[in-house]
Amino acid sequence: MNPPSASDSSSRPIRVLLAAGGTGGHIYPAIALAEALRAAAPGIEIQFCCGSRPTELQIYSRMGIQPWVLPVSHHRPGLRENWRFLTQMIGSWRMARRLLKAHPVDVAVGFGSYVSIPPLLAARRTGAKLALHEQNVHAGSANRSLKRFAARIAVAEEPAPPQFPKGKTVVVGNPVRAEMLIEHDRAEARRYFRLKPD
Repeated sequence: MNPPSASDSSSRPIRVLLAAGGTGGHIYPAIALAEALRAAAPGIEIQFCCGSRPTELQIYSRMGIQPWVLPVSHHRPGLRENWRFLTQMIGSWRMARRLLKAHPVDVAVGFGSYVSIPPLLAARRTGAKLALHEQNVHAGSANRSLKRFAARIAVAEEPAPPQFPKGKTVVVGNPVRAEMLIEHDRAEARRYFRLKPD
C-alpha cells in the first residue's frame, strides 16, 4: 500500500487511525509511522487508539498524544475474567463504531495487541482499508485474527510469519522514531546513565 497523499480527489485530508496499545513495543512503532506519514504527506490527519491500561496511557501522555481510549484492559485466565474481557471487547467495538461514525478514516493500521481488534473491525465496517504491522518473529493472536481483512501486512524481518499470506505481506522492518536516530555524545551518555568509562 503506497503512502497516502495529503488529500484525495475531494481535497479532504487523508485520515488514518493507528491502533496500538498494551506495551511500548506496539506503541512506539505506531508513533514512528505517524512521524513518517506526516513527513511524506503534510496535512494528513492521524488519530491514535489504545486501551485503558495505565502504562499505555502514560506512554501516550509523555509523547503529547491524546488517543481514543477504549474500555479494555488486561486479559487474565479464568472463566470470570474471560467474560469480563469479552464484555470489554464488545463495549470497545461499540465505542469505536461511534467514534468512527463521527470521525471516519480512510486507513486503519493495527500494531498487534487485543486492543487493535475492535477499532479495526469497526473501521472495516465504514469502508476503511486495513493494514497490520507485526513487530515479532511469531505473529501475535490479534494480527492472526485480523489478517484476512487486511489489504497489507507489514512484518519486521524475513522470514515472514507463516500464518500471513505471501501475496499481501511485505518486509519493512520495525519503524523507529526520528529522535532515536540522533547521534549522542558517548561521554555525555555515560554520565547521564552513571556508567564507568569502560
